[in-house]
Amino acid sequence: MRRGWAGSENARTLVELWLLADESVRSFPSGVPLGTFAFPWFRLSVRPFVPDIEAIPEQDRAYYERFLLATFNNPARVDLNNDMLWNFLSVEEATEKKHVIDTRVFPPLDRGIASSREILRRIAPGQEGRPVFVDLHDRLRAWRSFAMTLRNMLAWTSAVHGYILSGTTQEKERCRSLCREMVASETENARSLLALWHQSEVEFMPVALSGETLHSYGTNFGELLENKIRLMELHADDEPSIDPDFMWRMPHMSY
Repeated sequence: MRRGWAGSENARTLVELWLLADESVRSFPSGVPLGTFAFPWFRLSVRPFVPDIEAIPEQDRAYYERFLLATFNNPARVDLNNDMLWNFLSVEEATEKKHVIDTRVFPPLDRGIASSREILRRIAPGQEGRPVFVDLHDRLRAWRSFAMTLRNMLAWTSAVHGYILSGTTQEKERCRSLCREMVASETENARSLLALWHQSEVEFMPVALSGETLHSYGTNFGELLENKIRLMELHADDEPSIDPDFMWRMPHMSY
């Protein structure tokens, strides 16, 4: 079957790419929050990863909060490591899982993306095997974006919660530096996903043609990514902060 998809000359390369993809996926650490059905529920692809989410005006957050699975007083609105009454991970746990993703998930994945890109340079449009490598290349890029967003969510927990728990100026500065690196990483990741969204003809993610919902994104996905990028650029250097009393707030009432 692999020869039918890739042609005899490139069948071995296709198997090698499958094995690299398999190694990457199998290396992803267990226990990473929001990595399954909650990924769209909490709008991770399009919400900005910034040091202080509430530094973004409420009206500027509305584009993703409209379908965010969180009540008005759920700390999940302002804390990527929280849902209602519990934090998902400690700073140490988040830091360790991020390290696993950096050292075990991305190396084989990046080799696979580079290899698929190289073979596409050698197979001209219309030649045997090109469609399967185009499909695989773009799906690998989509998996990288997904994994990187979860990695940066862990980095957010490590940096922001680490800053709040820090007892020294030196430790706070270290956490602020980690926070800036996290924002830069997720900004670049969002740009890469936006490029894939505009350039790829592969259906690498489900899209609701009838419009955005709690469970899926709509055809306006690119616009949402642009909002995310803009807000991260504006708020990259804010001081890390989470309101510890967020869940005790009352909704805005008008009579």
